Amino acid sequence: MNKPRESRHPSPSLWHPRYWLAWFCMGIVYLFSLLPFQSKQAFGEWLGNRLYRVAKSRAKVARQNLKACFPDWSAEHTDEVARQTFVEVSRGLMASVHLWSHPLFDVTSRTDYVGLEHLQQAQAKGKGVLLITAHYSLIELGFHLFLAPAERPGYMYRSNDHPVVDRMIERGRRHSHDNMTGFDKFQGKEMVAFLKNGGQVAYACDQDFNDKTKFFIPFLGVEAPCIDRPTHIAREAAVSVIFVSFYRTKNNRYRVDYSPIQEGFGKDAEADARAWNQYIEKTVRDRPEQYFWLHKRFKTRPEGSAPIY
Repeated sequence: MNKPRESRHPSPSLWHPRYWLAWFCMGIVYLFSLLPFQSKQAFGEWLGNRLYRVAKSRAKVARQNLKACFPDWSAEHTDEVARQTFVEVSRGLMASVHLWSHPLFDVTSRTDYVGLEHLQQAQAKGKGVLLITAHYSLIELGFHLFLAPAERPGYMYRSNDHPVVDRMIERGRRHSHDNMTGFDKFQGKEMVAFLKNGGQVAYACDQDFNDKTKFFIPFLGVEAPCIDRPTHIAREAAVSVIFVSFYRTKNNRYRVDYSPIQEGFGKDAEADARAWNQYIEKTVRDRPEQYFWLHKRFKTRPEGSAPIY
């Protein structure tokens, strides 16, 4: 059984007095996790509306992203979708916190899986599976949902800068998946080895990685900076590649969609990036409020292009 990686932060220092306030805050969050699921969702809606009013810089980023991607929208509609994005992100956060003290079945029982046969087909080949996804509003919860049917689940992520928060997130993941393995950005070789041994790894690569940008691919009409790492991983580990999307539906239910296996992925980095961008673009068009517009997706611009932020 693969054990989840320990936090990269040294444990003894976590009890230093400078972290006591953080422990207190994490204790409050844990108490929230004990509340009924519906209560947390109601609080998430309240929190999202509140954050949209007070987190002005992030709200502005969301609006700028939406204006760039949906220029035909009215200012009123853009503001409304930006507000809904904050609500959806907050609901996703509360649903993730739910898993700190409840079994994974509490949310998978609310989830409809579409295309699961594609994941099963890939696993039956006996080699690794790279599950390429995006930063949707469910964020953490989505990884739990679509990795639940995986035989040897793993994920690539960026460790939280705060050691106490990082520890609590890691423990929350272990509570839901006792055999889940995490890889941070410094563990690329370990992740490839895990894939070669038949693991399934979730990778959200739809962010602006600044100097790691290799080329620009149109995303909702905007040239988006992209990396070629998914192609290198697929080629080196000789894995099957599947695209995955996830979102909240009515009555606080969820849906996970697995694409068919992407034949030929790993041969051409630019073609691969175009494929996963087009997949994400389609899912975002269907439910624009459930994409993580709070990130500066278009911070890196092609030479000569005007800045968006």
